[in-house]
Amino acid sequence: MSLPTLQDTLTLAPPVYLRIMDNRNDWGSPEDPIENRVTHAVKAIFLKRHKNPFSFYIVESDNDLRRIAMAYNANRHDPTDRMDFIAFLPEELKQAGLSGLQTPGGTECGYANRRHFDMEASEIQLASLCSIAMTAGRMAHRCPKEMMRSIMAEALEEHCEAIAGEQQDCLVEECSPQSPAA
Repeated sequence: MSLPTLQDTLTLAPPVYLRIMDNRNDWGSPEDPIENRVTHAVKAIFLKRHKNPFSFYIVESDNDLRRIAMAYNANRHDPTDRMDFIAFLPEELKQAGLSGLQTPGGTECGYANRRHFDMEASEIQLASLCSIAMTAGRMAHRCPKEMMRSIMAEALEEHCEAIAGEQQDCLVEECSPQSPAA
C-alpha cells in the first residue's frame, strides 16, 4: 500500500490540525442525530483518557502526516497498528474558541514534536468544535495497517530514531538538532 497523502487521506487543504483517536467509529455516523454524535465524540475522543490541554498536531504537508503517524505509533505494542484521527481546520478551532500553544510533543521524533500543539478547551468548546466539523460533513480517517507498514519501512530507511533507535543519525533534516526548525 502506498504512503498517505493529504489529498487522498484527508481530502482537506492544509493546514489542518489532527486529533488522534482510539477508533474512528467514535466520530459516529452521519445517519445518527448530530447531538448524539457530538456528545459521544467529546467523551470518547477528548475526555475518556485525557485532560486539558488536549494534544493536536498541525499538518501542512504529506511528510508531516507520515512523520506524525510514525511518531505516534512508534511506542505502540505494534507500530504498524492502524491509526485513526480526525482533522480540524484552523478556522474551526478559532470558531469554537480553542486556543493553542505550540509545545514539544512527547514522541521520539523531533520532526513530529515540532508540530505538536496543546489546546485549552472546555467541554462546551469541544462540543462546538465537533459540531462545526460534523455539520461540515467531516469524517474520521484511518491509516490502515498496510499503510502504517509502509510508513514504518520509510522511517527505517531514514534511520528514524523513534523506530531504529539512536544507532544512526536520522536522515530527515528537520529531526536534526542543528536544523533551523529546531
